[in-house]
Amino acid sequence: MGAAPSGCDATTNMGSEPQLAIGMWVAMMAAMMLPGAAPAALRADRKLPFFAIYFTAWAGFGVACAGLQFFLESRHILTQGLALSDDATAGILLIAIGAYELTPWKHAFLQACRASQAHGRPYSLACLGAAWGLMGTLFVAGVMNYVWVAVLALWIAAEKSLSWGGALASVAGIGFIIWGGLKLLVV
Repeated sequence: MGAAPSGCDATTNMGSEPQLAIGMWVAMMAAMMLPGAAPAALRADRKLPFFAIYFTAWAGFGVACAGLQFFLESRHILTQGLALSDDATAGILLIAIGAYELTPWKHAFLQACRASQAHGRPYSLACLGAAWGLMGTLFVAGVMNYVWVAVLALWIAAEKSLSWGGALASVAGIGFIIWGGLKLLVV
């Protein structure tokens, strides 16, 4: 038995080693989303159950993302950095995400993330609703693009914690629509 793959070599093995992809996605969701939940956890009556529910929600989302990754890899439309290799598909995805960022749903979910009372399940579902689209951009910029991961984590934390986070969501929406349009122009 050979040595386990590491770094970028691991990405080439994820299609045949699902535990790597699932572990990567769950760890990434925890690293990106748990710090932004700290203010809400401080407001929660029961902190440990709050974090357990929040982590479980994002771990489930991570498993779903790993499933999407497997599907895209099986169709050979991901690069080695785990970005969509087809500009048209990436452009359409970005435009869809951008449009969602501008919807009342996104803004309602963000508002719920800023509520003064934080309860595990409702808060977790609201934050999933507010951030799932942004996570979809990982398949455009590249799941293995650590700079993009850091930018997203900071952006999501700012959207959730700042009173003008809804404006950030709108800026992101317009930006993703423009980025998606540019991707489509390249096709």
